[in-house]
Amino acid sequence: MAGRSPTGRVAVKQFGGCKLLAEQFAACNLLAEQFAACNLLAEQFAACNLLAEQFAACNLLAEQFAACNLLAEQFAACNLLAEQFAACNLLAEQFAACNLLAKQVAALVKEIMYQKGRSIAETRILKCRGSLFGLVDCGGN
Repeated sequence: MAGRSPTGRVAVKQFGGCKLLAEQFAACNLLAEQFAACNLLAEQFAACNLLAEQFAACNLLAEQFAACNLLAEQFAACNLLAEQFAACNLLAEQFAACNLLAKQVAALVKEIMYQKGRSIAETRILKCRGSLFGLVDCGGN
């Protein structure tokens, strides 16, 4: 640095210092951009976590919907069972009516047989009463 003045050397040193400062400032700007990128990445990560929670909620909702469908099927089965129970009750009532009818028929047959037997007996008695000196055989018919 011969031939330079001390002021020139100072100026060169100061210029070198300014250049270094400018590089450090550029590095700070780059660091700020990287920090902003990290913040953006953190926001995206949080958004991904939220999306994962929403997806889990959707899966839960789908399971609840499937459970509701199953419940609806069980309710329909209960309604069918209630209809079958009502049909069984109707069948039991019809069976009871058939039993009552059978008892009434049996009583009617018994009455008819009684009346028929009585009629046959009365006919025999009348025939026997009407016979003179036993000309009619009352014991056979």
